[in-house]
Amino acid sequence: MSHIIRLNRRILLPLILFLLLITAIGGGLLCLRQSLPARPAEEERSEAVAEEPEEPDLAAVATSAGVVHLKRALFCLDIHKRRPVIIKSAFSRRVDYIYCYTVITAPPEGVNILHRWILEGQPVFERRLRVQGKNCRVWSCRHLMNKEPGSGRVEIVVEEGNMLGSSVFTLI
Repeated sequence: MSHIIRLNRRILLPLILFLLLITAIGGGLLCLRQSLPARPAEEERSEAVAEEPEEPDLAAVATSAGVVHLKRALFCLDIHKRRPVIIKSAFSRRVDYIYCYTVITAPPEGVNILHRWILEGQPVFERRLRVQGKNCRVWSCRHLMNKEPGSGRVEIVVEEGNMLGSSVFTLI
């Protein structure tokens, strides 16, 4: 036996509008969470990790403290649990933040490195990072103010001014 529920228009219309509002708010919050960065701009992290397999060197520079090796240098949209998320080299101009993620092996006593952000040939930001030990993961984040298409790069420089490497990205 089936029961038919009858609702008059005075109740049905506000109920439908309420359900649509709840659905829109829930979907909007989901979209908002996906579009907002999880961390504030220009942040840095450093974490020594020994369990990763050995990677070949991209570059190495001798310093007064010892030899510093660049293992990885890449760009991504976010960092989650000290790992890059959505690795890219070309980004939409709608992106607000770009992360430069590097893996560096440094002497046990540590050295300072510099992430120097350069957009269209002009230095726009520098972040000092302390690295020490094997496979140290460090990153910096840049909030993109100018949304014009073009290219940029991050130069990875050791404390004594020696260039360790660089990585290039494009805004399309």
